[in-house]
Parts: sequence; structure tokens; C-alpha cells
Amino acid sequence: MSAPSDRLMYNSKEATALNPINQSLVDEVCQRAYSICVEYENNASSLVAKLRGRLLGCLVSGAINPKAQRYISNQVTKYAATDGGLERLANIYIKHIIQRLRNKEDVMGLPPYDEIQDVLQAHRKEKVAKAQAYFASLNSAHESSSANQEQDLEQFEKTDRNSKEIPYVYQVLQEANYRCYITQWTDAHHIAMMKSEGKDLVELEIDEAAQPQIYVRGVHILPQFTREEMHNVIDKLPGEEPLTLHGLWKDYLAVYLENLCGKHYYDAPNLLILEPDAGCMFNEMRLWLDHDTRPDTRVLHEDYYNVALDVPYFGSKTMEKYPVSISLEDGLLPAPPHIRAHACIARACALSGFERYFEMMEK
Repeated sequence: MSAPSDRLMYNSKEATALNPINQSLVDEVCQRAYSICVEYENNASSLVAKLRGRLLGCLVSGAINPKAQRYISNQVTKYAATDGGLERLANIYIKHIIQRLRNKEDVMGLPPYDEIQDVLQAHRKEKVAKAQAYFASLNSAHESSSANQEQDLEQFEKTDRNSKEIPYVYQVLQEANYRCYITQWTDAHHIAMMKSEGKDLVELEIDEAAQPQIYVRGVHILPQFTREEMHNVIDKLPGEEPLTLHGLWKDYLAVYLENLCGKHYYDAPNLLILEPDAGCMFNEMRLWLDHDTRPDTRVLHEDYYNVALDVPYFGSKTMEKYPVSISLEDGLLPAPPHIRAHACIARACALSGFERYFEMMEK
């Protein structure tokens, strides 16, 4: 493992004002927009306003690519020309992106593996019963024996459009060998099952003594949306095209909300398999997988990530369990744009110290 100094670490508790000189701006339009944010922060009469300006500056400089940086830079320039425009723009990003990420419904993660197995068994029994009833209705003389239940079930799933979906997370768990993507620790329930079946843990590359007893969970990377809200107009400047929720996520984060609606939200591209502590920290944006900050990482394979930590929330012993970097190469893997979007917002919040904003708003 690399030395601790190699870690990608942030300290949101000691966030400082925007640096007027920023080397990550792609052109004069972006430089001008960033300068507007610096000026807005410096001239703000309250800490809340300063934090809004600082957040906008971090969102500009930390955009995922030049296209996204030009997009938000043009927004900053246009909104700055209207009375109260920058506060209005900051609130758009806070409400429609940051708070959506902070308030995902799975703050404590999806059920652990052993609970998911219970759900799967219940679903399967229900489907078999429905399949038997379905075929019995076609032929009153037909009775499905245990020998052909599997065939009944397969055929029924093709016809029953309303049957419950088997949790996608189970498929991802299987492909991940029931290991946390970050720590590589294996689920304790799975270890117990392998031992009960007489499996050799060494052959399975499981070192039970080298890890704590943990139960991995499936954690959603990005929040869920409905098709009804996807094209909602969330703001409109005079003489400009309406700003929609879909457009904001597409043009700033390169995320298409169609992929976060309905059953797509639960599918592999939006799932990480994590042990509970890592899952909670990921959901709270105090831990993220970063591909873009370091030049040496950007030129490596798309599946290579630094494990970024907001250090005030981790003790030194806690940090030791997280590797400096990971490679996501095997299994049903999450979509890189989803990981990149999460990292972009988590990084901006850490650099701007934006947790302080929410603490003040809650008071």
C-alpha cells in the first residue's frame, strides 16, 4: 500500500477562500466566470453568501470536463448580470444536485446480503405459486410438479409483466464475489456459507483472519428521479431557454436522468458494493472515488480510481483500512459517469467547506 502521504485527502473543516489564480480554467470565458465567483465571495456580507460564492467557484474550476466548465461559466456570467442572480444560481445547484445527493433514500445503504437472500426466497416462492396458478388457469387439468417448477417459473416471468423484480443488487453481489469494492473485505454471511459447504477459503482468496466481520451492502451512487419530473423547468432567465432538471444534470455532470428513472436506478451502473462504514461515508460525500484530480490517474485505465477522503471525518486508524487507490475491473461494474459525477460534487463540497452552509441552514 502506498504511504499515507500519497492519499488524496481534503479537509472541509479548514476550507479557505477561492484562490484568485486558478490553473484549471480552460479559456477566458471560464476565467472570467471564476473571477466573478471570487469577487462575489469577497464582497459577500454574510458567511452564507460567501459559501455560495465559494461553492460556485469550486463547481466552475472542478467541472468534469471543458464542456461542463464552459456550461457553468456561461451560467455564472448570465446570472451575474441579474439582480440576486448568483444567489439564485447557487441555490439551483444546491437544491437540484447537492441536496438530491445528500438526501438519497438509501442513506444507510440497501439491505445486507443475508437479508437480500430472504427477500429473494420470498419472491421466488411467490412467483412459483403465481406460475402454477397461471398454467392451471390455461388448463384446469394441469398441475405443476416440483420437477417442472423451474420451467413454469421461467415461462411465467416472460408473461407476468407485473411480477416483482428480483433486486439487482444480488446480481452485482454475485459478480463482485460478495466483496467490498474498496476494502476488498468479504461478506461475513458469505464466508459462513462457504465454510458450511466445506469450501476452501484459501482457494477462494479469502483471508478471514485479516478482516473484521462485516456485511456488505449495495449503495446507490446517484439519486433516483421520476420521468414526470425529469423535464421540469427549474428556472428561466429573460430571453434564455428554460433550464430543465434534465438539462442541468446532462450539461454539467454528463448524466442522463433516463438512467436514474424506474428500474434503471437499481441496476448495476448505479451500484457500488461497500462495507457499511464505507457506504455511509460515500452517501455523505465524505469518501468518493476520484479519477480526475491527479494527472497520473487520468491517463491510466478508466477503471482506476483514487480513494478520496474528507479527513475530519476519519480517524488515523480508520483511514488505514482504505487503500490509496483501487481498480474496478471485474464484475457488473458501475458506470464511470456516475462515479465521476458523485466525485465532482463531493470534491466541490469539501473544497468549499459547504457542510457549514447546511449546518447554518438547519439552525
